Amino acid sequence: MPPPIFRIPLELRLDIYSFCTAFTLLNLTRTSRLFRTEIFQFPSIYRSSFGFATNPETPDQQLSINTVKRVRYREECDMINAVTPRRWKNIYKQQTGPVRSLSEQWYCCALSFKVRRASTSYMGP
Repeated sequence: MPPPIFRIPLELRLDIYSFCTAFTLLNLTRTSRLFRTEIFQFPSIYRSSFGFATNPETPDQQLSINTVKRVRYREECDMINAVTPRRWKNIYKQQTGPVRSLSEQWYCCALSFKVRRASTSYMGP
């Protein structure tokens, strides 16, 4: 039996997703195969979400940590900064390809809430 949220009609779930940030949608895709299938089936959901940014050269880019450029809430920022580099490597390697080195870490600026890739020297000890 599917979880209770999947008993809600699809139209309402799509409306709920429209209020989510790109980072929240990314996390939802990692929690359930049903969420993943549904969110990726309707790319307009994540392409219009707050914080999603594509490269103009690749407009059909899929939702991944590489396309999350900003978060809206302090809790999202704290979550990005709390996850160790090794964990990012394991969580998102299916979507973004293998991480080539430990220098490919992500952080969120506490002032602007921008999400960026940083070197280990930038991340501190």
